[in-house]
Amino acid sequence: SLRKQVRLPPTLFFTLAVPMILAGILFSYGTVIGRDGGTALLAGFFCLKVLELRNRKDFLVIIGVSYALILAALLFSQSLFICTYLIFQFVFTTACLVKIHARSKKPEKKETFRLAGSILLKSLPLALILFVFFPRIDAQLRFSPFDPSSGFADSMSPGSVAGAHTNRRMAFRVEFPDGNIPKPQDLYWRGVILSKTRDGMEWERTAQGVSGPAPRIEEYRDKELPKDWVRQVVSLIPSFQRWVFALDYPVAYPAAGEKHVGGVVGWSYKIRSRLNYEVISHIGHHSRELSPALKRRYLQLPEERHLTKRVRELVSEWKGQSKDEYEMIERALKYFQDEEFAYTFYPGTYRRNALDRFLFDRKRGFCEHFSGSFATLMRMAGIPARVVLGFHGGEMNPYGEFMLVRKQNAHSWVEVWIEDRGWSRVDPTSVVAPIRLEGGFGALQRLIGRGFGFSIAGMEFYLFSPGWMPEPIEAFFNELQNRIDNINRIWDEMLGYDFGTQIQLMNQLGVKESPLAGMVGILLGLSLVIVLVTGFLMLRRKELRLPEDQILSELETKLKRVGLERPRNQGVQTFLVRVGERFPDLMQKIDAFSSVYHNLKFRRNTDEGREVGISKLTEMRNGLLEALAQEKP
Repeated sequence: SLRKQVRLPPTLFFTLAVPMILAGILFSYGTVIGRDGGTALLAGFFCLKVLELRNRKDFLVIIGVSYALILAALLFSQSLFICTYLIFQFVFTTACLVKIHARSKKPEKKETFRLAGSILLKSLPLALILFVFFPRIDAQLRFSPFDPSSGFADSMSPGSVAGAHTNRRMAFRVEFPDGNIPKPQDLYWRGVILSKTRDGMEWERTAQGVSGPAPRIEEYRDKELPKDWVRQVVSLIPSFQRWVFALDYPVAYPAAGEKHVGGVVGWSYKIRSRLNYEVISHIGHHSRELSPALKRRYLQLPEERHLTKRVRELVSEWKGQSKDEYEMIERALKYFQDEEFAYTFYPGTYRRNALDRFLFDRKRGFCEHFSGSFATLMRMAGIPARVVLGFHGGEMNPYGEFMLVRKQNAHSWVEVWIEDRGWSRVDPTSVVAPIRLEGGFGALQRLIGRGFGFSIAGMEFYLFSPGWMPEPIEAFFNELQNRIDNINRIWDEMLGYDFGTQIQLMNQLGVKESPLAGMVGILLGLSLVIVLVTGFLMLRRKELRLPEDQILSELETKLKRVGLERPRNQGVQTFLVRVGERFPDLMQKIDAFSSVYHNLKFRRNTDEGREVGISKLTEMRNGLLEALAQEKP
């Protein structure tokens, strides 16, 4: 019926579409296997299959692929919103399966969805048992290392961090068990050190290496920490990198963490699933880690062609007027402040001579523009410098007593080496947009302009003016957002049920010797109970028959009385042939009955056709029963 209503695409369309889909996936992901490429391939072929629906078999294929796509979605996100959406998708797909398998009169939509929901509810106890007792595999799944929504990776170029300013998705969640919450100006979340630059604006990470044994968090488990030490319990979403975040400056590392050069908390594998860890930081700590090799690295300059005459003259002037590193740093910061540099979400694109154009012409940028150029200027002045990439700020949730750091909090700053202090943090953004650090990112958005915007030829355009939303409405949405964030925290804690938590549960249940064997034993025992209960219910359950089978059963009951019983291993057609041989006078009626029965049983009929066929089969059965009643046993 669908083919009659919609003209399906010709074969040529699919011949061209398949290679185009493959080429698009290869161009986007570089492969057609793995999480990203495989799911994209499955979704693409799913869409093509929808365009060639011709029969019942095609519908069954679509339903099967729909279930596969539902499972694939969980590989990308397991948030409460996504899981709720997928439950509705599961019910809808199951309802389609129920509808297509209905052999009798097609059920109403309400009845179809009721049955699909019933199937879901009946599966929940088994799903809960498997969730609690099925042993977790303590291994990392090998998914794509690319995360387009992360805001930054292990490199920085003009505009790379600015692109995340509208992304309000969570980067990580932090709890402070000791109740020691840092001040807003101290919320620098250290991530990765960038030490190599090509043009003075683009920076990238070089292999820092492990700097030696690190103090472990276990050493301070039961100790009272100094006032300026902060204990953090962090829940980090997959970052697909080998480093995690901690307040500046970490001094006690997680058991699985590594102390890398520059005070970076490294990890032994790429983080492809949610990670919970604990770390202790010393606020205001100045590291004095600088070997001769590191000093040469942190003095490396861009290529000569990127250092224009104006840039060299500017640094030379500062050096001639400064007696030490402090004055040099102050002159550079004062330059950013006095020359009316602007902090903007949409700085535009810097191409040739990016450092020169930024410092003297455009003077518009995001945090990466200021940090990257400042670090280059310091190196030109002979001061070792490096760029730190991480996050700044965070929002305390009043309901869950945790801090939420979003991807839009991505930030970069600079560390310079001062002989009598060691590594010191300098954030050039603080002199250009101090509200970014004092009032948080939300305050800066309200100052610059809320909503989406864009830049054309250096001119900025915003879709909403500052303060466009009334305060009561804004307060309501903020309250709603806090409650949603707290619900998401509870949901994430539930999904954080890992192998370690399973071991703790088995210990509480008294299985301490071999918790893994205990989990397997519990699963086997519950499986046996399920099999026994299911078998018992099946034995007591009355077999459900289709109308044509019920009609045949009544005829077989009568034939059994006259000495003709159908063996279990004998087909209906063979049995009816035997009946015709026994009663030659009824051969024609029996053949007609057999033809109508098999047509109803094995052919696809419309609802109206089935009703007519069932009525006709009933009349034939009644006629045969009357004729058999006249036959002598």
